[in-house]
Parts: sequence; structure tokens; C-alpha cells
Amino acid sequence: MAEALRKLRDGVAYERPIKVEGQIDELAALTGEERFRRLAILDRNDPHYVASECLLYFLRRLRGNSPRNYEVLYKILLRRVTSVLPGGWRRESGPVVSSEERAASAALGRFVEILAADYNGYDDRLDFFEVMFGAAVASLRRTALSKERKADGREAQLPDEPDAVDRIQTSTSGFNPLAHDKYSDPVYRIRLRAAIDALPEDQRMALLLDWQGVPFTSNDPDIATVGSFIGCGEQAARQKRDRAREAIRIALEGDDE
Repeated sequence: MAEALRKLRDGVAYERPIKVEGQIDELAALTGEERFRRLAILDRNDPHYVASECLLYFLRRLRGNSPRNYEVLYKILLRRVTSVLPGGWRRESGPVVSSEERAASAALGRFVEILAADYNGYDDRLDFFEVMFGAAVASLRRTALSKERKADGREAQLPDEPDAVDRIQTSTSGFNPLAHDKYSDPVYRIRLRAAIDALPEDQRMALLLDWQGVPFTSNDPDIATVGSFIGCGEQAARQKRDRAREAIRIALEGDDE
């Protein structure tokens, strides 16, 4: 029997559709090897295709138990997400992407952030994805697209908590836009959002995961790192974060150092 969801709405816990619960029970009865084979199927027309709600369920069950298997399912899940989000994906160089493409990239980044938070501690925001995965992804995209259309520069979610700066400084010393004396200035924050969202996606994700408190290195193999989420080693992840910080510094202050 599938583990119950924890998120509440009007005091009642979220519940998965009966069809999803049934498929979870079906897959749980299989051997690990056969279950992974089913979960890896990407063709929706395949009779053995597994709903994304189920894929996410089994991915979450691997938290802290099997980092290698978690990474395999994590990559499969991201392939599914990118396949349903419209638009292209930003690279280190190339033409300016459209608002649709930027919104798709922002939605993917937000989903990765939620997965990272869930890996290091249960995050009930993912519960809705286990109930209606497609609708949840579409909601992320709609939110990102709405922000694209509200202003010339896209808005990035920035921390508002009083202790945010202390909590997120997991990186080496240097320019930190959140520690800037102008951080409380609304105009500065708008410029900061635009600068963050103009970053290449891998740099943006490295920066935001760092701000989420995800470590760059860990002696515990069950703890996810920034590099494991964006697909690179510790040094490369730090370099991406540092390039992002420098790009933001230049955008906000000018290259005058």
C-alpha cells in the first residue's frame, strides 16, 4: 500500500487518484530490476508506460537510501518534464530566447529546486505532483510565463526572511547580492531578479541551489549536492556558481573592480 501524502487542504490530506494508487501497488510487487525497467519507459504509447505520478512516488522513496538509483530516476523524471514544457533550453552562448522558452527554463529550474528541498527533507509541495503531475508542471509554467509578461526583466524568487542572508552563505567570501546594502530597495531587487534570470540555466541552478542551502560537498553519500543535481563535479559546480555571482555583480555594479 502506497505511503500516504502529508500535504493538507482544508484539514484533509491530499489523495492520489485510484488509478495512480493501483499502479503504485502493481509496481511495488515487482522485482527492483523489473520496476526500474518499467519506470525508465519514455514512450507514452508503450503498454507498460508508468504515470509520472508513480515515477515521482518511487523517486521520493529512494531519498537517503540509494543515491545511485535516485540519480537514475531523477534524470528520467527531468526528461519527462522537459518533454512537456514548450520552448528551448538556454546554453552558455547563442541567440536570445523567447519568453516562452525562458518560462519553460524557469519552470524546470523551480521544479529542480523543489526536488532538491525534498531530497534533504520531506517537502510537501511535491505532494500535488503525485496527485496531478501534468497540472502541477503546467502551474509552474503558467507562473513563470506570467512573470515574463509582467515586466521586461523576468522575476526570480528571492528570499524575504530576515535570516536569509546568514542561512544561504554556503559559498566562499566575495560579492553576495543578497548581502548588498541596497537589497531592501525595490528597484535593486527588480534589477537583481532580471540579472538572475538572464543567466545560463546551469549557472542559475547552481546559484539558486546554493541559496537553498544545498551543499557543494558532503562526506555522506546520501546527501545530495549541487553538482549531483546539475550533473557535474564539485569544482565545476562551484565555478558555475561563481560565474553567476560575477555576472550579477557586473549587471548591478558594472565591471569596475
